[in-house]
Amino acid sequence: MGNFVEEYSLFNQPTLRHSFVHAHLLDEAGVHGSIDKLARSHITQQLAGLPAGTNIFDRCAVAAYSTIRELFLNNEFHRAEFPSVLYCCLTTITEKKICDYIDKRKSTLMDYLLAKLKDPTDGHLPTRDDCMNATLERPCSWDQVNIRMSPNQPPTSHAEQKRLMQVCRNQVSQHKSGALISTKGVCVVGAGGVGKTTASLMMILYCICQGSNCAQQSIQRGPKNWLALIWLICSACPVAIICHQGNSLNGA
Repeated sequence: MGNFVEEYSLFNQPTLRHSFVHAHLLDEAGVHGSIDKLARSHITQQLAGLPAGTNIFDRCAVAAYSTIRELFLNNEFHRAEFPSVLYCCLTTITEKKICDYIDKRKSTLMDYLLAKLKDPTDGHLPTRDDCMNATLERPCSWDQVNIRMSPNQPPTSHAEQKRLMQVCRNQVSQHKSGALISTKGVCVVGAGGVGKTTASLMMILYCICQGSNCAQQSIQRGPKNWLALIWLICSACPVAIICHQGNSLNGA
């Protein structure tokens, strides 16, 4: 939009404002007229071809005028909006960083879950690759309800485990259905050593198999009747699991 011989001479100026003067875009005798003229040229020559809606167009037009006015009058350059190309670049880089972070957290959690659940479930677990590749659209088909009873597990405990796993499955199905009302809390109550932690880890693994991005954290709480608090923190997480040491193992 300006006139200059070469870029070296354009940018070899004391300030950015002097560069606009050098390019004949700023007339010191009529600064306000130069602001309106340059803003009008930017809108008609640059923003007119921007592939975006009216909302983005209006924001960019206001940002361009404010930036030009601030630079020409006060010799200060403050950006209120990112240029479209820079915005797309930053969005792409940020999305990749987020995806890499989620994959790393998911990988660490998967290693922990599979290591902890290998013996109690007698090897009836989904593969690590199936879990890592599971999405909401393409979940991993792992049946956590009908896991074979372990050798030292009483039949009543196995039946209660199956009932709890069914509660978890129903919660996940309800969440994925998009229902407006969904109970997200699942409280696992039982005496010490009855398998609350194992059941909770199986529920977390099932959530991952269904495509949820989950994070697990255990915190010991004050009185001894609290065993642990396990949080599943994610925008797509169907359940929050609380382990409580009581008289029996129940799903609620």
